[in-house]
Amino acid sequence: MNAYDYKDEILEKYKVFNPVFHPQNEDSCSIEIKNKSSDSLFIYLEDEITIEFKDWHAHYSDYDDAIENVDNFLNNRECLISIYSNDKYYFCGSTFNKDDYSKDEVVDFIKDFHLYSLVQIFKEYGVVAKLEYFDSTKDKEIVVEKERF
Repeated sequence: MNAYDYKDEILEKYKVFNPVFHPQNEDSCSIEIKNKSSDSLFIYLEDEITIEFKDWHAHYSDYDDAIENVDNFLNNRECLISIYSNDKYYFCGSTFNKDDYSKDEVVDFIKDFHLYSLVQIFKEYGVVAKLEYFDSTKDKEIVVEKERF
């Protein structure tokens, strides 16, 4: 796949977000889409498509999968979940939006990503899970007490 070939289609698809085209060389570029808080979601087009938002990124070899993920972020159906403990950052991943995350679901998320080596730290200090959306007015924090681990 030559992801660069999709640049015009992507720029057209997201024109309502006023995307900014950043050429890199003759067959690679990035497309930047800013939210109201000036955080940017980047779509890098090279030999694959890479999506980057804040501390998270993912690589795609399939155009449809990548665009589905971008759509999910831009429409707040997907968010980042960053894990902190004892004021230290440990991990960031993406997850689908729900109206409300329970503390048990945060623990399950951590276990799904096999962060067992960190559980001892989490058992001592607990965690703060920061959910970050493209629309930052939806951002929230969930405090999970150490006893839940």
